[in-house]
Amino acid sequence: MVRFSTLPPALSARLSLPAPCALSSARLRSGELAVQPLSPEHPEIRCISLFPAAGPALASAVTRGVHITASPLFAPELSDARNGDVYCYRISMRLQSLEEQAGGGVRAVQLRTRHWIVADGSGEETEIRGEGVIGYTPTLRAGEEAFFYSSRTAVTRGPRGAPRAGTMRGSLRFAELEGPMAGGEFDAEVPLFHLRLPQDGFLF
Repeated sequence: MVRFSTLPPALSARLSLPAPCALSSARLRSGELAVQPLSPEHPEIRCISLFPAAGPALASAVTRGVHITASPLFAPELSDARNGDVYCYRISMRLQSLEEQAGGGVRAVQLRTRHWIVADGSGEETEIRGEGVIGYTPTLRAGEEAFFYSSRTAVTRGPRGAPRAGTMRGSLRFAELEGPMAGGEFDAEVPLFHLRLPQDGFLF
């Protein structure tokens, strides 16, 4: 069964919206949505992920062979005047194969720490630092499947509860286990991605 979520009626009324089934089918055909593992705990269970897998909402960067992608998803059921506008986000990290690295030679790395910078529409920034991600410090090996996780953040609303757009960016620090800089550490960029309401009115 597919469940469709929409923006609040006051916002949706201002938009000319396509039928949700047609919109989701178009996104699947274009690759914007894709079948992906459900969670790190259950990689064998695959489903249609609501996080964009392609298109302008997906941010991507490569540092020393570590390919990181980030994609956000507005969560209206968690958002209100007290909590602000809540966005879930999915981070995927993969160590490219030796061929993809074009001579980089990094064979294995392990995540150590995270650093986030979250900004709301007013320009105020909040920094977050910590060990690993959601309790994990995964080891990535060249050419193997990506590790991914999802979490959430909130953007405070403006005067009279008006929605505000925000951004999120940061870095993940990795220890190089096997490669030219074995024993050293480096920061892999998490590219800036936008936290804003979907313009078509439908989440999926």
